[in-house]
Amino acid sequence: MKWKRIQDAKAAVRSSAGYEAIEGEAEWCARDKTDVETDVQTRELLQVIDAKLSVELRSAYLRMRAGNAVPKKERLAVEVAVREILGDACEGLAA
Repeated sequence: MKWKRIQDAKAAVRSSAGYEAIEGEAEWCARDKTDVETDVQTRELLQVIDAKLSVELRSAYLRMRAGNAVPKKERLAVEVAVREILGDACEGLAA
């Protein structure tokens, strides 16, 4: 029995995968692709924030972007500034 299991395992490795497995993989990969338009919009908003954020808040902002811990007071100040910047940017687009 052990010999049969080993031989079956070898045969499974040598045989090609069925078309269904490849089709499922292709579908999964297609869902994994990013949306180009969203990426462009995100980059544009980050450029606006980088251009308009004050120097005093830049250090905390960069640490937040990197995923590092930032004291609550600094985090809140950055959040308020970014909301104001994005609000101004969105109003500029609507006008």
